Amino acid sequence: MTSDKTAIFGGIIILIGGLALAVYANTNAAALSQAKAKVVNKYISLSEKALSAGKTHDAEKYAIKAVSADPSNKTAISALKKVVTTGYAPATSNGTPKPNTSPVNSSPTKVEKPANQPAKPAPTEEADEEMGCI
Repeated sequence: MTSDKTAIFGGIIILIGGLALAVYANTNAAALSQAKAKVVNKYISLSEKALSAGKTHDAEKYAIKAVSADPSNKTAISALKKVVTTGYAPATSNGTPKPNTSPVNSSPTKVEKPANQPAKPAPTEEADEEMGCI
């Protein structure tokens, strides 16, 4: 069995093309990963600056953009959690946000009735009977 020189040359070209494509795809993935990291870091930086200036709405906006750029980035997720836990406390006189110092109460609070409102009438037996049958 003799092989044609053109077939051998064609096979070598195909192998070289496949190898070049594999290298390009790997390089492209690395470049994309670096670009994502750069975008996430920029939005996190903007979020931290806005948060320190007391602009919680802008800080939240930038943190959300960081998470949407790379949803698996743990730094972006923690930056968003930081902004959300800071909350929207009213600003102090110098413009900085007050720390969220409201105590967390695990027991439900009792709601008192207003003094000038009439009491609700008790349900009658008729109303109970109507609701019992379907």
